[in-house]
Amino acid sequence: MIDNRIKVLNIKSDFLSSNEAISKILLELEALSINKLVKVLLVIHGYGSSGKGGTIKKHLHLLLPTLKKQNKILDYIANEKFSTHNDKYIKYTSLYPELILDSNLQNLNPGVTLIFLK
Repeated sequence: MIDNRIKVLNIKSDFLSSNEAISKILLELEALSINKLVKVLLVIHGYGSSGKGGTIKKHLHLLLPTLKKQNKILDYIANEKFSTHNDKYIKYTSLYPELILDSNLQNLNPGVTLIFLK
């Protein structure tokens, strides 16, 4: 954990199937919705061995718009889009400035997704 408002969930190191990984993320989101202290879930899912993006990332990025519409999460962003040229970057780094220094978010790593919680 970076601080008490940001939690890192590294599913890449678990070598899970896509379904197992999504289930683990959903369980974590459910637990954090009860906790209310954590406001950012930084998911390390990897980018897949093909170099074209892994299935976990693809499935997660298909799920996140639905979770947002269902009001289960506030927002999300793929780390490769988390740059100073993006309005979400400006908004969320002003709320959570420690994200700027997080080594997982350096170099626009496409194997990471940020999920912002209510």
